[in-house]
Amino acid sequence: MKRMFILILIIVSITGCSNKIKQIDDTKYQELIQTTELTKVYVRDEKEVWEEMHMMANTKIVADEIWGEIEITEERVDYLITEVLVSEYPDKKRLLTILYNWKNEDFSCAVDEHNYLWDMLGGSVGKAYKLKE
Repeated sequence: MKRMFILILIIVSITGCSNKIKQIDDTKYQELIQTTELTKVYVRDEKEVWEEMHMMANTKIVADEIWGEIEITEERVDYLITEVLVSEYPDKKRLLTILYNWKNEDFSCAVDEHNYLWDMLGGSVGKAYKLKE
């Protein structure tokens, strides 16, 4: 199986949890993510990505109700980054910001990240209010 590196041209610049994104030199992330050829990446409906990421975020937050959790693994985050990179999702930059945080094991904004995904899914019960200790 042919492997290739994805050059990531975007990095997260976080001020608080405002999820601002700026362009940087790609050399910092040149070897961050390895994956199969991009032509083999299946891009799902964005709602499916939100649902998966939401359940991943559930592992890091406290809410009155939590419906499902998916472990945040390096492989899962790498694939999601690849999928989002090749997608045409309207909120691509926001999703990449969240995923880059997780790739770097930075969960300090997980409450805001969870609530963004929760809002996109039309959440009415289960809004996060703090990080798990």
